[in-house]
Amino acid sequence: MILQRNLFFCFFSLALAGIVISCEYALPAEDASIIIQGEVTITRNNDPFNKYEVSYRDISIYAYLSPPDISYGYHSSYYIASSEYRITFLGDGKYHWVMEIPYYQLPNILYFEVRTLFDDITARSISNSKITEGFLMDKANTLIDLGTINFDMVHITGNLPITVDSEPVNSANSNRIELIMKVQEQIYQMQRYQMSARIDDNGDWSFDIIHSGGEFFIDLEIYIIYNGMSFRKVMETGMPIILPCTEKEIFFPAVNFETFALSGKISPLIPEKDHIGGSIKVYDEEFSLLGAWVSPLNVTELCYLPESDWATWEELKVPAFLFPQKLQFLIIIQTERGNYQGYTNIDVKDAADLQNLDLGVISIWHEFPRENIPS
Repeated sequence: MILQRNLFFCFFSLALAGIVISCEYALPAEDASIIIQGEVTITRNNDPFNKYEVSYRDISIYAYLSPPDISYGYHSSYYIASSEYRITFLGDGKYHWVMEIPYYQLPNILYFEVRTLFDDITARSISNSKITEGFLMDKANTLIDLGTINFDMVHITGNLPITVDSEPVNSANSNRIELIMKVQEQIYQMQRYQMSARIDDNGDWSFDIIHSGGEFFIDLEIYIIYNGMSFRKVMETGMPIILPCTEKEIFFPAVNFETFALSGKISPLIPEKDHIGGSIKVYDEEFSLLGAWVSPLNVTELCYLPESDWATWEELKVPAFLFPQKLQFLIIIQTERGNYQGYTNIDVKDAADLQNLDLGVISIWHEFPRENIPS
């Protein structure tokens, strides 16, 4: 009797252990995942896009439970997985990708976002993403061919010679010669993005833009830094770019920026006489001493008169401005002990007031360590 009872308990224990083991295999842990993979063909203007060494930044694929809204650069909260670094180039625009999906998310209809950042494209916009149709996925169907994803590109070119006081602007006399393009696509009414391209010495410039179809509007702005001066000018295009098209040329007349020359003197009364250097920065009337550092109209070095507290400057050129104007001056004085900065302003009514400007005596100075001198 005792033997039978022991055999019964032994059989019952083995059966219970079997049930527990089978349950463990039947119900995966919450963090378990299943691998899905597939292929995608990427084209640009219907030509295969070949990226032989693919990084996560170049091409990435994301899975969602509902189509993400990318109209405003917003990606759905229903995101569940991404390909991360697991994309391999197969040839002729075709790529193999792999991602891990949480086990409990299948079966389900999944939507995929294919996102690219082309190295040779000027613009970085939301048009670099495309959303696929929905694919029904289950645990037994883990292979997907996302088909062909085509990105439309337009090449925009032009020629825009730039001069300052009728002198050509080029890489030899300018630190920066750029054309800034601001784009608004019709399909994304609230989405604007911008990019910049260098204007060559001969005036040639170009942009490559990935777009979403339909039409888009652009604003162009010149931005140059020439002999310490910064110039900006918005160019009116006057027309939208209507698609489809792959090439667009925009014509502008040559642009000439004019300057004014300032000269004058200032008496920097500071506790020390051992001046070793200094500079003066001039701003327009919008400058606020309490605000952040802003770009001055220009900067020049101060010249100290022998045996005198007066400092002078000559031919300080600034971009032309409208009269009347309140010019703001920030003066930097360097000494053996440290550096000082002071501020003053002066009203000018016409061009005749720009010569022999007398900024008077600057008696209120702020001392700061030499290494912190503003640039």
